[in-house]
Amino acid sequence: LANTMPVDPTLEEDEPELAPVSDEDAALQEVRAELNKKMSTLDTNQKTLLQTTRDLQIEAKEAQQATTKTIVKVEGRMEAMAADALLQARTFDAKLARLQVETEAKIQRVAKLLFLSGARQEEAAATQDVKVNMLLTSMGGDIGELPAS
Repeated sequence: LANTMPVDPTLEEDEPELAPVSDEDAALQEVRAELNKKMSTLDTNQKTLLQTTRDLQIEAKEAQQATTKTIVKVEGRMEAMAADALLQARTFDAKLARLQVETEAKIQRVAKLLFLSGARQEEAAATQDVKVNMLLTSMGGDIGELPAS
């Protein structure tokens, strides 16, 4: 059968001859295989590193957002506390001003009462003097003529 089939002469020419593998070529192939394995490991490590970097960037962004939220809350609380303290100070100032006005009014009222009391005492003394003078006059004398005791 092999003799009956025509043989294509171009097929034989296109096939390269397999040369025996030398020790040097075998060592080179072994080094290439080791290099390819290491390159594959390096590529895997690089991909892992990139993914870890992305994960860390995401975590850092989330931590930054949480920190920003916390800062905003703290600032809000501090502003609320400051506003409350300001309101309390204003309330205290208003109470103090009211007390000062009330105290001043009481002082003026006491001064007026003292003045009126003093005036009444003077009026009573003058009335007493008039009565004594009238009594002395009716008895024939004057208060100015009484001996000092």
